[in-house]
Amino acid sequence: MLASVAGGGTANSEFEFLTGATTAFVGLGKIPYQLYQMNGVNSLAKDLKELGYTAAAMHPQNPVNYHRDKIYQQLGFGDFLSIGDFEGAPCYHAGVCDYATYDKILDLLRTDEAPQFIFDVTMQNHGGYDYGTVPAEELTNYWVEGASEGANSALNTYLTCIDASDRDLEYFINELRNIGRPVVLVFFGDHQPSAATTLNDELYPQEDTASHAFRIYQSTYFVWANYEIAGNTELNVYDTVGANEIAAITLNKIGAPLTDYQKALLATRSDVPTINVAGYLGADGLRYDLESEDSPYASTIDKLQRMQYLEFASKVQ
Repeated sequence: MLASVAGGGTANSEFEFLTGATTAFVGLGKIPYQLYQMNGVNSLAKDLKELGYTAAAMHPQNPVNYHRDKIYQQLGFGDFLSIGDFEGAPCYHAGVCDYATYDKILDLLRTDEAPQFIFDVTMQNHGGYDYGTVPAEELTNYWVEGASEGANSALNTYLTCIDASDRDLEYFINELRNIGRPVVLVFFGDHQPSAATTLNDELYPQEDTASHAFRIYQSTYFVWANYEIAGNTELNVYDTVGANEIAAITLNKIGAPLTDYQKALLATRSDVPTINVAGYLGADGLRYDLESEDSPYASTIDKLQRMQYLEFASKVQ
């Protein structure tokens, strides 16, 4: 997954996923959650509510961070579970354990049979990655040649957090397998840790700017369902996507109705499969700068900008 932030800026990955807009056209360093009112902006939560879903957001931290207490409501979420809803929950590293948020999701799914969209922004693995923030006996033991001792220390703390998250995610998926209702799970990392930026600079100091940036502005994702989706035989299929495309791709795969904007977004992928603040990938597999004059896909980028203006920029306050 191509992300548009690195080392921080979770809210921008949220924004891209929930709205289908890319911050590549908003501006480097800008955070839409903090700049705009979004009552008139279309969102995944609003789209699904029109199909009969309830919509709940979840983030075990201070609700005013990035103005989430206001923005989630403006984007169509009826409920927002924040740190006050996780009183007494177990913590690891930087905050409430991932599995504690998963248990909240499972409770919601088991107590209400209505269709639900639940958006969970976990907190456990938030930076920084100083030595001593995870149990010493759990630390991984990787050593990257050419990297400083400090960078390797931060990397091992981060990887230890990822190990813990993997265990929690395995637990969550196993629970969803037997929950007795159809569920689609969309999982993605909001951005790489600050430790990755340090490693990138130390290991590739003379690299060209575009390659250097693309290595950092990416993450991982998966889409998984606990049922067989009619007409969809794909299993373990790999694709490179932007955070702003995941929702449309997922809805299309499961046969859900698409908005005109989502249809157009999917159609442009034949020329520009994915985009982020560092540039975009063309159908030829090459990387291009957003302002590249020699790109054969410049007209598609122009169309994407116009689409985003109509769908997002013209509707904010």
